[in-house]
Amino acid sequence: MSFAADLQYKTEAPLIPTSPEVKFYSLTDFFFIFYRTEHRRQELKRQTRKN
Repeated sequence: MSFAADLQYKTEAPLIPTSPEVKFYSLTDFFFIFYRTEHRRQELKRQTRKN
């Protein structure tokens, strides 16, 4: 699943989670997505430096 599709899936989820478990999950999920995009940006930077 691409990042754009992943993001769209996330935005379709309810904005206000009802249970604390869901809140915690969405928070960690957000950080995971952020980490993944950041990692990808670093990879792209490294690749452009090589070329």
